[in-house]
Amino acid sequence: KCSYHAHLCTYFAHFIFLSCLHNLSIIKLVLKERVGRVMNTSQYRISPNEVLHITNILRSLGLNTSFIGTKLINKSIQYIIKNDLEFITLEKIYSYLHCKYGFNIHSIRNNINYALSNRNKKLSIKNFEKVFGYEYYEKNFEPKLFIEEVSNAVKRLR
Repeated sequence: KCSYHAHLCTYFAHFIFLSCLHNLSIIKLVLKERVGRVMNTSQYRISPNEVLHITNILRSLGLNTSFIGTKLINKSIQYIIKNDLEFITLEKIYSYLHCKYGFNIHSIRNNINYALSNRNKKLSIKNFEKVFGYEYYEKNFEPKLFIEEVSNAVKRLR
């Protein structure tokens, strides 16, 4: 009798687990579809010149544009500009990158941190004021602040 109840409990736990996985995959598909729909409307398109401008800013601040993290930063900035976001959270940005490109959140965070930590510091100090319009500030190279500040610099030039 006990083994029957244990088997029944295991069956229900497995059923609930599979239902949760199914619901999560449906939610992920819906989110991916919504992100794709919003990002592909002509109203939210970003020009190739703006993409090049973002890349040049990142390069001038000493980031290596061949690093995955730098590319993810570039995509984050494009996302902020396309959606005209005034307030951002890294969770929202990382979630977008995860849905759009399939990287897991931990990998996204590590790649972005690596790109910012391994930049050419001499170049970033030299060009900082040209890009941001104020004196060099090391804290600007923390992920959230960096993405926000570069996004704002690009928006000002639009």
